[in-house]
Formats: sequence, structure tokens, C-alpha cells
Amino acid sequence: MRNIRAYFFHGLESELPSSKVDIMEQMDWEVGSHPMNYKSGEPYKLALENVKKFKPDILVGSSLGGLTARYLSSYLDIPVILLNPAFPFKGYNMDFPARFGEFIPKAWVLLGEKDKTVDFIQNKKEMKGYGACISVNTHGHRTPKDIFKVFLESILRDVQVEIDIR
Repeated sequence: MRNIRAYFFHGLESELPSSKVDIMEQMDWEVGSHPMNYKSGEPYKLALENVKKFKPDILVGSSLGGLTARYLSSYLDIPVILLNPAFPFKGYNMDFPARFGEFIPKAWVLLGEKDKTVDFIQNKKEMKGYGACISVNTHGHRTPKDIFKVFLESILRDVQVEIDIR
């Protein structure tokens, strides 16, 4: 099996470098990322350009970065790993397309049931409707490093199979 190429999107209140990128790299993933300036410019357009250049096997996003990854996946047909994605904030003032694209690629989602930033119940319903493979843990909005690592390890085989069949 070859190494996984992932493109990572951090959340609104986060920045690079990211411990999530470090964990993926420790697992021998090749990871691309760039600072997401969600509050100005055209962050979605820049993300789209960078993803097209990097050509990842999978997109990984946390919070608003998860929403960004989901939009991109729906236009580029790339599987996604989402961490407490900010789906209830689809109306966030950003340069997202008016609607999701035609593709619904495979998605693995980790939700924190103590999330006070993104409504856990609403997010879980949205993820079910999207057909995602959902895992739930007891953390809040920020996904702790150890929980992220265990989650990645638990889905690694499925991710690799999905990438290999594409």
C-alpha cells in the first residue's frame, strides 16, 4: 500500500501548525495544508486551487475546515474525514458555492458529544443524512490529539481500501 495523501483544513479558531497534521505525518501520510483566513478574502477559492494542485487522496477538516472539506469533496469527488464539522453554519459568511456539488464521496466523521460550539444532535442528524460513517466520543468541540489518533487508526483500513478502489 502506498502512503496516503491528505489535505487538511483547520477550524475558524485554529491555525497552523496543527497537532492533527503532526499525527497524520507520524502515520506516514503526506499532508498538505495552508492557513485558512476564513474572515477575509476568498478562502474557499484558495482552498479549491490548493487541493487541485496537491491532488490528495482524502480531505481532512475540523469544524469550519470540515465544512470546507465537505464542499470541496462534493465537487471534486474526494473522500473526507470530518471532525465536528460546522454543518449547522452552512450560511457562514464565506465564499462557499450556493449548494453542495453532485458527488457524495465516502465520509468518516468524529463527533464530540460535549460540543458546545456546534450542536451535536443537529450535526449528527446532518451527518446521518449525508450517509457518513459516524463515530462519537465524549470530547467537546476541539478534538484532543489522543482521540484523533485512535479515531484515525480505527478507520485507517477502510480509508486505504476506499483510496485503493478509486
